[in-house]
Amino acid sequence: MNSLINKLNNKEIEIIASLAAIETKAYSVNKLFEMFQIESYEHLDFFETIHDLSKKEVLGNSKDTYYLNIDYKNIIFNSNLVNTENCSVLINYFYNKLKNTKLPFGDDIKNATKQSELLLESIEDESIALANLSIRVYLKHNLSKNYQTALKYNKKAIQILKSIDKLHPRLALCYRDSSFIYSKLGENQTALKYNKKDIHILEAYSGKYNYLLGDSYFAISRTYDELGDFSKAIEYGKKAIQIEKSYSKNKSKLKRLSALYNNLSHYYYMDNDIKNASIYINKAVNLIKKNKFDSNFDLKYILRNQKYFNSLYKLIVVFEKYKYFILGSALILTIALIYFIVSLFL
Repeated sequence: MNSLINKLNNKEIEIIASLAAIETKAYSVNKLFEMFQIESYEHLDFFETIHDLSKKEVLGNSKDTYYLNIDYKNIIFNSNLVNTENCSVLINYFYNKLKNTKLPFGDDIKNATKQSELLLESIEDESIALANLSIRVYLKHNLSKNYQTALKYNKKAIQILKSIDKLHPRLALCYRDSSFIYSKLGENQTALKYNKKDIHILEAYSGKYNYLLGDSYFAISRTYDELGDFSKAIEYGKKAIQIEKSYSKNKSKLKRLSALYNNLSHYYYMDNDIKNASIYINKAVNLIKKNKFDSNFDLKYILRNQKYFNSLYKLIVVFEKYKYFILGSALILTIALIYFIVSLFL
């Protein structure tokens, strides 16, 4: 069997290595065309290749389906043929399969996720392509709220990227996602640790990745909010706003800015700074109304907060203005009440 493997050409090696890395089952010819991204003008050549592999009994076939003979699977692995280079077409196929999908996931996406996981378990070398596939997998599990499984593949992506470059900007995004996952698991202190790792990497590039850093500052502000450290939440919320304001004022950026103002108003409110809570909720509402953002905004909720923060601030302003009169009146009333009570017993 080993001698037969040694006689296979590069295309045949790529096919059997790829099939060894995923679920061992029968695949239709059309499915193989799809997975190996074979253009129509290449169909005949590809079919002849898999047919030759069938004649050599490396592949089995039944009607119009082909499968890897199980006897060859261990030989293929032991020959170190299952690697990124030989499986690159399949990695790319499943990466694209998992791109831009939305809930609810159909059987096609569920199968692509399963096959991608098998690829990631099967291939031991480390490459950007594998890291990207791992990212796609854990993002799908995040959407399904399978956070423990998401964490597994998030760590896989981090492991690969760290081996390539410990300051890789994509590693920063993985750390940010780690923070999100840990927060969903209720581990906010661990989430904060990964927020800091994310920011450390992006800040090391001295402004080159500021378009990413704004989101990182926002993410850590949310973590500090969860931890009840509102002064830190305010600090990073303001940093996120500063970066967002430095970009072009297209509608999507202004929408993002209004959301940041809204969050900052919440942090100030929780920190008992009603004046700034009122200032920033007004900034958020003014942007929303001026630019007529879509219904993704819960405008009723934001307007309710605006009314509450502004009313509360007006009360504070009135109290500050008349506090000596109010306190003096309260003192006089208290003395009068005491005098009245004492006189009842005399």
